[in-house]
Amino acid sequence: FGEGFSNAIAESMSCGTICAVTDVGDSAKIVGDLGFVAPPKDPEKLAIAIKNAIEFGEKTPYIKEKLRALVADRFSVGAMLERTILAIEKLF
Repeated sequence: FGEGFSNAIAESMSCGTICAVTDVGDSAKIVGDLGFVAPPKDPEKLAIAIKNAIEFGEKTPYIKEKLRALVADRFSVGAMLERTILAIEKLF
C-alpha cells in the first residue's frame, strides 16, 4: 500500500544515489524529476525503473550533486520550517 514520507529515499538521494521507487505515499514527490517511478504492484516496471536509474547514474556524473541539492533545498529543516510558517500564516 505505501507510506508517507520515506526517509530512506531522501537519505539515499542525499548520498548521491538515483532512486527507483514505486508510486506510493510521497515517493514520487521525493524523487521528483531526478528519479524513476513505477506503479505499485508491477515488478516488471519496477525492474525497468531500476535498470534506468543505474544506466542514468552511470552516464550522468554530475547527478550526485543535483540529488544532494534537491534534498537540501526541498527537505532540509530550514525549508520545512519555512513551508510550515507559510502554511500557518495562511490560516490567519
